[in-house]
Amino acid sequence: MKKLFILILGFSALAMGQSEDIAANPGSGQSRAVSDIGAFTVDSVVHDFDVLSVGPTTVTDIQNAFPGSAVGDITTVPGVGTLGSYGYQNASGNALAADPDGSGNLAIISSVDGPFGFSDSIFIDLLTDCTQFGIGIGDWSGPININFFDGAANVGTIQIDTTTGSAAGTPGSWHVLESTVPFNRVEVTAFPDNPGANWVIHQFATEMGYSVPTLSEWGFGIFTLMLVIGALFIMRRRLH
Repeated sequence: MKKLFILILGFSALAMGQSEDIAANPGSGQSRAVSDIGAFTVDSVVHDFDVLSVGPTTVTDIQNAFPGSAVGDITTVPGVGTLGSYGYQNASGNALAADPDGSGNLAIISSVDGPFGFSDSIFIDLLTDCTQFGIGIGDWSGPININFFDGAANVGTIQIDTTTGSAAGTPGSWHVLESTVPFNRVEVTAFPDNPGANWVIHQFATEMGYSVPTLSEWGFGIFTLMLVIGALFIMRRRLH
């Protein structure tokens, strides 16, 4: 009887462990390291802004243009610098940046010396937990900091070189980054290393989706059945 009870407890622990949110528990034997892996090893959606018209745009426009995108929101953090002019690394094509009208809204910037608004940072919120993210920076020769968040918690940081990287179908800087801890928000910024930097995002890519295994309906049914059987055995033993 005792062995049966221990078996039930063990199955219960295993089943509950399957539904654990890894992103909420990064300390469970996982490193916080982020690395540049060069190419995706999971299904991804590349957001190439050449397919969108130059001018003001919205997150909805971006979602509609790239089916399967994990993007939930994109926010620019306006800086105090002057307008940039997208004339360097512009062979990568049109890019995403803050609208030059100073509103802080998003805009698709022309690859032919298009002006763009200065931003300290751009936040990309994701609809699902991910482990990989791709990005290409234009109009900037220098370091860019990429911070990965799970909610409000920074789970990893890496600094990339915008003058290097493997091409993803277009010229220019392109990096695929992997975090050992799932994330749902990405912060792209040159600040504080270069507070006066002007830069654009000529492409980025999101993972199709990352899911933590959960207890299926079938597994839950088996688990419940075992609990009932165990309880009946215990009651029967007490009656005798």
